[in-house]
Amino acid sequence: MSGNREENKGKKSHVFNKKEWRRRKYSNKYKLEQWQERRRRAVLRSYYKELQKTAGQSSSREQTHVSMSSTGVRKDRAARPTAYQKAVEEYKHKQEEKAAKLKEAQKRREERSQALARYRANKAEVFRKLSMKTKKGQPVMKGRLEILLHKLQKDMQS
Repeated sequence: MSGNREENKGKKSHVFNKKEWRRRKYSNKYKLEQWQERRRRAVLRSYYKELQKTAGQSSSREQTHVSMSSTGVRKDRAARPTAYQKAVEEYKHKQEEKAAKLKEAQKRREERSQALARYRANKAEVFRKLSMKTKKGQPVMKGRLEILLHKLQKDMQS
């Protein structure tokens, strides 16, 4: 029996902590902290994944110069940013890319609207020329001939 007690002393039995359990189960603060931690890890994971992709694509990237001091301890000449700083930098870079994409989309929309306006103006002009009538209700040939002339000149240029 005394040997059995010594074994139990060596093993620490897990004591149920009700306060901690309730905090984990019901606390929104705890859940938010857990979510933030998972999100931070996900950002770091995606950053390292992207870093590996770019390192594989271009082997001629700038390398940080490492020198050995007289004591044999490594010293980095350029201070390396922490993982958090890298993640923040990556986030800023992605935000800049997103802004550039939005600007490009706005430019395309503007060009499309201008082209549509030109098309509508041209169509209205052609309609006006084709719908002109004489006093007796006959179509005016002058506008129709002008349209044919423009079409022929366009074909000759291209």
